[in-house]
Amino acid sequence: MRLPVYGVRVMEKKLVYRNGYSFIPIGHMLMLLLMNLVGALVAYESWRENCGLLPPRPFDTRFPPEPPLMPVLRSSWPREIESTPRSVIVTLLGQYFDDWIDLLVCKMGDGHRVAAVVINESAVECKLPFTGSFAARAIWLRLETLSQPVYQTDQIAILIRPAADYRTVSPHHASTRGSARVWITGVNFPVRVEKIESPPVCIFGNRGDSGVHFVSDTKAWCAVPPANSSGSVTLWIGSQLVAGNAREFAFTYWSEAYIDAIFPTSYPWSIGKGFAWVTVVGEDLPYTHPPLNCSFYAGVQRALATTLLNTTHAKVQLRSPG
Repeated sequence: MRLPVYGVRVMEKKLVYRNGYSFIPIGHMLMLLLMNLVGALVAYESWRENCGLLPPRPFDTRFPPEPPLMPVLRSSWPREIESTPRSVIVTLLGQYFDDWIDLLVCKMGDGHRVAAVVINESAVECKLPFTGSFAARAIWLRLETLSQPVYQTDQIAILIRPAADYRTVSPHHASTRGSARVWITGVNFPVRVEKIESPPVCIFGNRGDSGVHFVSDTKAWCAVPPANSSGSVTLWIGSQLVAGNAREFAFTYWSEAYIDAIFPTSYPWSIGKGFAWVTVVGEDLPYTHPPLNCSFYAGVQRALATTLLNTTHAKVQLRSPG
């Protein structure tokens, strides 16, 4: 069927001249040429960029990438210690522990490493050996990664004994005229003293010794004679079960203030440089009081240089024996 349309006829959806030759509209031709030109320009720019002829494109700084989640330890003391016949499980408090990270390790002072098990985003566990040379000595834990630099680390001093693990010393005031109880929290305390040959004792400098009263396998207390307002009493928690280990945990007891525990920054007997600083954390330290009477028991009792930082922290300079 022939339908004249202003000198152009439609046949099988093709535009043709009257002489029968088909043609492409000029608009379609221009569009195809433009598309080919744009494709050639894109290919040329990509080639120049890949060959290093162009500088790299700047990153979008409006939305910078978030920094990597790093382990941050809040406290220098473990939250929980579980003891088994062959190992001790230490739970560490932290922030932003990723449960998919399996590159964390706990490093001991002698270089021995144990794997760290991430419990959740705020806790990680380290399983420590409890036998052999690791028993009855201080073990330093360090949280680090195996494949990337350590962002932030912290050291934790834990003394593992064959019979008990004293991890916290928490004094409580009772009376300035009588005596005060000092509660000792630990793991696997020998509740029945008659089962052991040499029971632990609490040593109070020149005030004499005091027996340990076991409440349960995790709690014990000692009767502390109160200190007068002008002096201090150094409490040494020692055990005759382990010879020579009456120096790890000590605090100074006042009638108005007390120190919870000492947090050594490094092991003073392995430095070899003569001294190490120890930060003492307490409550209501007498900042305006005369210099603290601190002492350190390492075979002999000797005085130490103490610097009060503020009302809650003090520094003690430990000198290695010899």
